[in-house]
Amino acid sequence: MIYRAYVLVVLLLLAALLLVQSTPGGAAVPTPVSADLHAWDGYHLPRQSNPFVAKFAGNLDQNWADRLATTTADWSRSDVLDALVVPGDGACDLTNAPGTYDVCAEPYGATGWLGAAEARIDADGHILAGQVRINTSYVYTPGSELHAMCQEVGHILGLGHTSEDGSTQGTCMDYGPSVSTSDLNAHPNAHDYEQLRVVYGHVDGGGLPPAAEPTPVPTGTPRPPTQTPTPRPPTNTPVPPTNTPVPPTSTPLPPTATPAPPVVQPPEVPGEMRSDQCGWAITGFCSSPLFLDYWSKNGGLRQQGWPISPIFYEVSPTNGKPYYVQYFERARFEYHPENPREYVVLLGLTGREQFLAKYPNGIPLASILQATPIVTFIADPEWGALVHDHGKHAVYVRALPNGEKVVTHVNKVAP
Repeated sequence: MIYRAYVLVVLLLLAALLLVQSTPGGAAVPTPVSADLHAWDGYHLPRQSNPFVAKFAGNLDQNWADRLATTTADWSRSDVLDALVVPGDGACDLTNAPGTYDVCAEPYGATGWLGAAEARIDADGHILAGQVRINTSYVYTPGSELHAMCQEVGHILGLGHTSEDGSTQGTCMDYGPSVSTSDLNAHPNAHDYEQLRVVYGHVDGGGLPPAAEPTPVPTGTPRPPTQTPTPRPPTNTPVPPTNTPVPPTSTPLPPTATPAPPVVQPPEVPGEMRSDQCGWAITGFCSSPLFLDYWSKNGGLRQQGWPISPIFYEVSPTNGKPYYVQYFERARFEYHPENPREYVVLLGLTGREQFLAKYPNGIPLASILQATPIVTFIADPEWGALVHDHGKHAVYVRALPNGEKVVTHVNKVAP
């Protein structure tokens, strides 16, 4: 009799457990993410079903826009999400529409951190808003740029680090050395995609809509379709031209002539930039009052060298915008009238340009000076209270009046 009662109790407990594991609508109850997985403390993007769309608003120059395009293409290979690039509004904050996350890459200075993923999170661990900030004061090779971009976007998608012991594990979510001769840790790997399946293995019942058809075209390579799509007929028939082309009135160039490159028309030269400071340089080039004043107050000949070009209008290889510039033996002076007065003259990023041209795949490891740098970590006061410091990364939390919180995951400069 006692045995039968024991069996009955066990059966009732099993039935109760099965009842708890389902909702009245039949949807599975979210299962907490195991602590041994490299998830970001169970935080995840709310969505209605898989695959869903996550949009990243790029507030970036062309170089970093290319890095974001590669990263979103990589993460879109997951079978639970599509990561797309959309235009940004020029600022990084947490005010975008749901499903859109700002991405910025700026020289934030010698703060001791490489990148920060910041998210506004509700009581259920849903990432309601997010932003990525990358400190370009430290990342400076294609490998390190991709590593930083891929990792911070991965945090917004709900992933943590695979390890922090400095080993290279073939994924951008590791903490291995990012200055290398390959891009081994500049992209996600199969394990990352598997972790995304675990993180998004339940249904929220609300949040981001599923990837509908037709979807916006991602910047990178989409994941391969499971079946061959049926070709769609063109929706528009090309309209034949209604006008007969007018023959040219001038004599065309002979076939052997090479067209001249387009000339950028400069605006009117301001007085402080007129090349009327002559006779002071042994190279014979004149300079402007503004450039000569900067030259004199910032090291002069020993630090800047002699001028080796006149002042001219040039498109910057850094951001694609035109500026008045003058080349010196050790620097390129740029005129930025849009800046505050103390930053009207800036030095061009010639070191960066030369470095990338000479070492497009990073510095050979055998050439790197093996030394332990002294890095001072400076936290942003807006991050809030420090709740976790692993040594290589830190987590800050700022409580909001409505019960939500802002969590900032900061990756430190690896010693």
